[in-house]
Formats: sequence, C-alpha cells, structure tokens
Amino acid sequence: MFHVFISYSRVDQKFARELAESLLEKGFDVWIDDQIQYGDSWDSAIETAIKTCAAILPIMTPASDSSRWVKRECQYAEDHGKPAFPILLEGSGVFLRYVTTQYADARDGKPLSDEFFKRLEEFAPRSEVRGKNIALSNINTQPALRAVRSRTTTPVLTIAIAAILLIALVGFLLLNNAQQAQLRLTETHVAFLATVESYTDTPTSTFTPSNTPTPSDTPTATNTPSKTPTDTLTPSNTPTDTPSPTDTASPTPTDTLTYTPTATDTPTPTDTPTSTSTPTSTDTPSPTPTPSATPTDTLTPTSTPTSTSTDTPTFTPTPTAVPLGFEGNPVTLNSDWQPLAKAFNGVQMVLVPAGCFLMGSDGRIRANEYPPHEQCFDQPFWIDRTEVTNDQYGSFGYWQQSDRPREQVSWFDAFSFCANRGVRLPTEREWEYAARGPESWLYPWGSSFNSDNVVFGNNSTGQTEEVGFRLAGASWVGALSMSGNVYEWTSSIMLPYAYNPNDGREDPTDSTSDRVVRGGSWQQGENNLRTALRVGQQPDARTRTTGFRCARDFLLGDIPDPSTLRNLLLPTITPSPDTPQVRVLTGATLRSGPGTNYASIGSAREDQFLPAIAQATNQLGETWYMVLDLTAQYGWIRADLAELQPSGAYIPPAATIPAPP
Repeated sequence: MFHVFISYSRVDQKFARELAESLLEKGFDVWIDDQIQYGDSWDSAIETAIKTCAAILPIMTPASDSSRWVKRECQYAEDHGKPAFPILLEGSGVFLRYVTTQYADARDGKPLSDEFFKRLEEFAPRSEVRGKNIALSNINTQPALRAVRSRTTTPVLTIAIAAILLIALVGFLLLNNAQQAQLRLTETHVAFLATVESYTDTPTSTFTPSNTPTPSDTPTATNTPSKTPTDTLTPSNTPTDTPSPTDTASPTPTDTLTYTPTATDTPTPTDTPTSTSTPTSTDTPSPTPTPSATPTDTLTPTSTPTSTSTDTPTFTPTPTAVPLGFEGNPVTLNSDWQPLAKAFNGVQMVLVPAGCFLMGSDGRIRANEYPPHEQCFDQPFWIDRTEVTNDQYGSFGYWQQSDRPREQVSWFDAFSFCANRGVRLPTEREWEYAARGPESWLYPWGSSFNSDNVVFGNNSTGQTEEVGFRLAGASWVGALSMSGNVYEWTSSIMLPYAYNPNDGREDPTDSTSDRVVRGGSWQQGENNLRTALRVGQQPDARTRTTGFRCARDFLLGDIPDPSTLRNLLLPTITPSPDTPQVRVLTGATLRSGPGTNYASIGSAREDQFLPAIAQATNQLGETWYMVLDLTAQYGWIRADLAELQPSGAYIPPAATIPAPP
C-alpha cells in the first residue's frame, strides 16, 4: 500500500483535513485519523497505518511540537525508515528531528508547490483518479470505539452518554420509522465521536514503539523461508588460531638495572671506623675498623661502585614480530591501518584488524544507541567489501541490474546465504567497528557528512545504485557503502545496550525477535546514515531498503606468512575525477588483484572505461594496468589490450604489488 500518513495536532485538524482532501484530489491514497479515535495505548490501526505507509507528512506548529503523540508518530515512522515530508504551518521553529530535512512552507496560506507533490509521488505513486481515504476503507473501527470509551474522563460521563443514546434509541422506536431512526442514530454516533475527541489534544500513551522499519512499498515475496535456521548453518564466531607467532616472545629482564651496593659498603655505627679511605669499586670492600673515642661524620661513602654487576643477563631482548592489527598489536588510529583484501570463493573481503572502539552514542538522536561503551577485538576478522549483489545472490530483487545490492531478503534468507557460502552474518558490533574504526567516526569516511560519498534520500532518485561506485565513501578498512544504498542485516537481536554477546542477542535459533539492521538506505536522511544507527526489523521482513553483506572469522592459513601481507595491501590511491582511465580496446580477461593467484575475475568489454590505479611490469617485460572493475574489485589488464586516457597520463607504480606472471 502506497498511502501517505498525516500526523497533526487536534488544534490543526482543519488544515490536516484540507491537506487530506487536496492529496485525495491529486490521486494520492491518504491515511488520517480524524474519524478514528485512539486511547492511552498504541492503537493497532495507527500502528498498521504507519508501518504500511509510503511516507509521513508531519504538520509542524507550536501545538504539534508540544504534542507527545505527534512526536511518537514521527519517531515510530523514522524507526521504520519512512521518509518524512514536513510541512511548516505556523511558527518559526522546525522539529529538531527535521532540522536537516527540506520542509514545505505553508505559513500564511501559502499553497504547497507542484515540486512537493512530484517528490512525494516518487515514494507514494498516485492514480489518475481520486485517491482513497485509507482510514475509511481499510481500518476496522471497532478498536477505535474501544479506544474512545477508554478516553472518557470519568465513569459518569460514560454512563451519561450511554443513557442519552438509550433515550434516543427509545424515541426512535416510538416514531416507528426505521429509516429516520437509522439516520438519527448515525448522526448521534458522529456527534458522540466529535464530543469525546474534544476532551484532550495529546494522548498519554506510555507505549514506546519498537524500532522496526518495514517499508510498505515492498512487494510481498512469495518464497517464505523456514523461520528456524538449522544448527548446521551456524558459523563459529570465535577464531581458533592466532595469525602471528607468539612462541618466540623473549623474557623481559627486570633486574639488570637494579644493582644496589650491599650493606658492607657502609660501616655500622657501633664500629665507627676512623679510616677515611673511600670504598673501592669492588663489590665487597673490607675496611679494618679502628674504633676511636670520637665518631666522625666523614665516613659516609660517596663513591658509586663502578664495577659491572655479574647479575646482568648477557642476552639482548628481542621484540616479537606481531604484525599491526593482530593479537598483541591492536590498531589505535584509523589512519595507521592500510586496507588489505583477499578473495574467498570469488568474493572480495577486507580484513578488519584487532583493536577497540567506542560503540553507540550519547543517545540524543536515538535513545537505543545509549550508553556509549568500549568494545574490543583481540582477533581480526573479514567482512565483504560490498553488499551482496543480485549476481552473487543468483536472483534479482526489486531492481534488476546484476551489480545492484540484493534487497527484498529476509534475515533467514541472508543467514542461509552466508552459511552456504561458508561464512556468516556479522554481529552488530563487528559491523559498527568495520564502519567507524578505533576513532569511532560518525560516518564511514570521517566525522563530517559528505553527500557525494553516499546513496541516500537526497540523491538516490528513489532507487539503489550499483555497488562500489562511491569509492570516497569507503570505511577505514576499505568496505564500501556501509552508509546508504541499503540497510544491512546483522546477526544480532535488537536488545538494549551495553552490547553483550553472551546475553542471548546472538541466538541463531530465535525466529521471532527483531534483528538489527545497520547503515541506512537510499530512502533515508543524514541522521539515519550514521555508523552508530541501529534499527530493529522483523526477521521475516523483505523490503526494498534492506540487503546484507557477510563476515568471516580469521583463520590460520588465511595469510600463510606475515611477510605476505604486503601482497594483499590495497593501493592507497583514491580514484577521483582526475584519475586516469584505460579504454578497453577489445574484449579482455581481467585478472584478480593481489594475493589471489591472479585468477580470472571476469572480462572487460570493448570501449569500456575503467579507473587506472597503478601499473607494474612482470618478469616477461609486459606492462599491466591495475584497474577497478564495475564491482569495485581490483583487477589487472594487459597494457596492449587497453589505451590510457588521457594519453601520457602518469600512473603510479604498483610498488610491492607484482604484476601477473
């Protein structure tokens, strides 16, 4: 259902109804609660309407700004990933949550622009005829009537109104006119609803809606998987080996510099030797004390023994050669880590090194991100460089291009896919650490928002984008699109912070609890693209806004020897509009990037242009260009099969990365 939800204060009911009528005339389906009252608990009709709407239209006035119920509706819509089209009707203040969102100015009777309705239509398609009032045609009014009864201020009021209705009913029966009685009863019922509605403007519900983004514009998938993943598909979350040698650790001597002269260097007061000789530099001076009647103060030893203590160990301490990012040598700054990647079963993954970070936020934007707390990783792990694509998944989601992220997958679908690939879904703490790093960046690329780095509501044109195109938005480990494009499933159940992997939130057999999705999507605004954002979603939900990527434990043998790390390092050059390109002259096979035995990763088409990152010459004297293919994988193409653009452009050497043999 592609209806729009109007959120308003009762004070602004006249404008809300006029807005609803205007939307209906333009062909939009509309949900407005002016004929459905709700009480102190979260009414099922309101909840369903927000969950299934395509967008929410908050009417911003001083009255709605102070309305707790309007705030809850807006929060609930935001938690479910619904785009907001705020309308400023009165006052100069904009809701805090919409400070960075473009709003429509309807003050002083200004009409809403055609551009406003065109933009709304991208999310809520309209028909050529009058739209539907969803509140009247799709919502059962019985819950509303129950809610109305709960809103009366005293039992007396309830009894009085019931008595009035009873008297009216008796009068109608006495008239013996069924048609007239029915008409008057209907009029009385409407008046009754309007009367109760006037008692209060702000409902006092204490219910906190769950953060479950279930966008309504998602076509219902017909292939519903089993809700209980089998135990055989649960990958181990604990690395079993340490990638770096630790048996060569050398002992740290603690007594090499603690030599202290023995007590024999200082004559005892009872002997009071009169000799004025200075103790020799030997370890055991043996003066012959000569007692005298008058002790002198000149015998305090002042020399420092010059002999070399024989207790000093003769070996030289040798530090252990633990590579940065492995157990015992954690990364402490994002900039200290140079991204490295390796392909597993044809899918490129990046290594996330050992280290600590501050998980969560101060809770000012989302309360479920509080409190911030430190999380540490003693072992590294791998995570997919991009979201899983349609091509990798083996079928299409809503969008049909092979290189777009696969959306419309449930948590069960994602869990099974990763397990069948021999990997797993990342936990939400793994996902957040891979996105923000030990410096706990606000966004994957840093702590300042840059719209060019992300696919989101302001630039997506209402759809996803091929993975790997926005290279400047890569995280500190080289993972792409960790903000925007699609939300990403994690293995974690939506439970309060602090994160504790042993409190049941990583139970793979729980088939009903909300699972955490991360990263925001093509539909969200800036605040929903933060690395700390966490949203709960039903595990069987399939939406256009949710995809996934997989993770993998680091195992002994992933990197045979630490010295081979240099062959996995990704070039540090970031492609830009000034980056040279190669034009493919004829169909050519692309060889895989460093560390993957240069296997074929596909082919380049004739007249295709690829960013040129580096070049190298092999032992045969052949020149090869390192390029980025359309899935953002690093690959090699032989120079005689491509033409450098512009001619003569400088391409840096590949340094430690050898060209294919």
